[in-house]
Amino acid sequence: MAKHEAFRHEGSVKLGFAMLGIGVVLLLCWLVASSDAEEPRCGGERMTSGDWCSSRRSGPSSFEERQANAAAAAFWLLRIGGVLTVGGAGLLVAERTTRSIRAGATPWARARRQREAEEAAAARAAARAALPPVSRDQLVLEIRAIKLPLASRPGYDPRAIDALLSRLVTRLETEPDTAKSVIPPALSFDLAYMTTSPGYDKELVEALLRRLRDLLDRKIV
Repeated sequence: MAKHEAFRHEGSVKLGFAMLGIGVVLLLCWLVASSDAEEPRCGGERMTSGDWCSSRRSGPSSFEERQANAAAAAFWLLRIGGVLTVGGAGLLVAERTTRSIRAGATPWARARRQREAEEAAAARAAARAALPPVSRDQLVLEIRAIKLPLASRPGYDPRAIDALLSRLVTRLETEPDTAKSVIPPALSFDLAYMTTSPGYDKELVEALLRRLRDLLDRKIV
């Protein structure tokens, strides 16, 4: 799907540039034809009223006939060149805008993401206010009493987990409202693969940190 979309975008961009290029060339030709509509030329030289021009392809033609032919050519060159130029430029702008919207780079896309983030934060705050408060002292005692078993298979580095819990206790005792920030949203602790240094059970650690996050979502008293 992504490859098909990229192919379609590339084709649209090429078409846009082709239309734009042809349109610009036709508009330049229109400038020449407009000049000839006022003062037609014959063999590169300007004609005056009453002059005749002889051509192998079209035969003899008067000053007025060459003026009318140039005016007709200028009429169509302006319209076709204008349509191609505007269409090509519009196609390029549309493709760029579409890619920007899908990438979330437009101002209204950024504003929408910010609004959604604010609404989500307000919903979390409302949900937190509805939950029963948590005793800071009780939570500190509970964290200090945690004894995680070592796993027979590789698990999380005990030093990293113990240091995290210690920092969490310190933050609860000093700045309880910011204690949740101590727990990273994505676990990034080193796994202890050495058999001489078994780690804490991975599933138990992750379940514990999820529970602590839920508790820290509540009001700390």
